[in-house]
Formats: sequence, structure tokens, C-alpha cells
Amino acid sequence: MNLKIVGTGSSGNCYLLVADNGETLIVEAGLPYKKILKELDFNVKNIVGVLVSHSHLDHSKSANEFKNMGILVFDTYDSKLEKQVRIYGNFTIHSFKLIHDVPCIGFYILHEEIGSMVYLTDTEYCKYRFPKVNHILIEANYDNRMIDANHPAKEHILRGHMELQTTKQFVLANKSNSLQNVILCHMSEKNMNLNVMEQEVKKIAGHRVEVSIAKPGMSLELRRFPF
Repeated sequence: MNLKIVGTGSSGNCYLLVADNGETLIVEAGLPYKKILKELDFNVKNIVGVLVSHSHLDHSKSANEFKNMGILVFDTYDSKLEKQVRIYGNFTIHSFKLIHDVPCIGFYILHEEIGSMVYLTDTEYCKYRFPKVNHILIEANYDNRMIDANHPAKEHILRGHMELQTTKQFVLANKSNSLQNVILCHMSEKNMNLNVMEQEVKKIAGHRVEVSIAKPGMSLELRRFPF
């Protein structure tokens, strides 16, 4: 299965999980509809569903366009239920609540080709643990050591986003022999040194785990048993 990074960060988030048979799950719809379709060669028949973590436009911008096409959109972040499950094609998706300034959910995604993947972003922390998870796509938004104490948007930066040390703690708490990939996303270029971030997470994850920084245009091969 391929993980394609269409967009990441405050300018718009969208990730595509494309199975070997073409079946596609869209994770976040925070870019213009036509830009996402272009990444799919304007072929929508293989889209089995769209996951939207929360209502901010950098995650939900084109959700309604997909709904209007009759494509299933998982946007239950405003639900009172703590957890929900959906099955889209051969993907099984469990949702879990996160900590943001609006209702927000993360996703635990299961598929025979990748085993399991956790996706979480726009949260101060995550109280859940995912034993033997294979892949983690996770926010590493800012580094406390780089925050300007006088920055006018300091409170917005600190509230509702995952700091580097919190990201590292989550990786450590979910580290096992099953973990294969950690992909860091939704980063603030002004408040994060990408090289430092990558190296620090690599030390936590260990030499058997591939640590990557999500960048638009990137494509990663995800498998269940790479070793």
C-alpha cells in the first residue's frame, strides 16, 4: 500500500492510502477538491471513504464536495460517542477523541496490507495506547525551545497542538517489535527544526523503525511485515 502526502500543515492536510488494487482511503480533506482529485488522476471510483478529523478548513475544506458525490465521509468529531467504527471497503476505521480547541478525533486504521496505522493530529496529547501498531502518522507541530515568549499567537500554538516531547512520548509508549514507520506531519516550520525533530524521534523509535518527515508529493510504501 502507498501512503501519498498531498498536503500537510496549516496550508492544508490530505493523505491518501492507496491499496494494491487501487482502493483509496482519503485521510483529511483540507485542500481544494480539484487538487485532491488531480492526485487521483480524476478517478473517483476507487475512493471508498474520506476521514476528517475536525472542522477547521485545513482539514475539512472539500469534505462537502465528496459528500455531494455520494462518497462516505467520516466526520463524526461532533458526536457524543467516545468511539465509533466504520468499514470502508477493506479498511476498518476506529475513531478516538483528541484534545483541540474544537471537537477533534484521531483514527486507528486497519487493513490487511498494512496491519494497523494510527493517525493523530491537532491535539495536545493522546490518552490512548495502541499495542503492536505497525505505522504511526503523527503531528509534531512545534518545539517548546523555539517558541518566542512574546509571540502574539503563542497561546494558539501551545493549545491544541502536539509538542515535540509529547510526540516522542507517544512514540515511546506505542513502541514494539511491530512498529515499522513513524511519519511526522503537521509541522510548524517557524517553531520546529525539522532535522532536530527527525533525529530526536529516531533515537526514541530505534534503528528498526523508519522515521520520515511528511512533505507534499512524498509517497511511502507501507507493508505489514517488512522485516
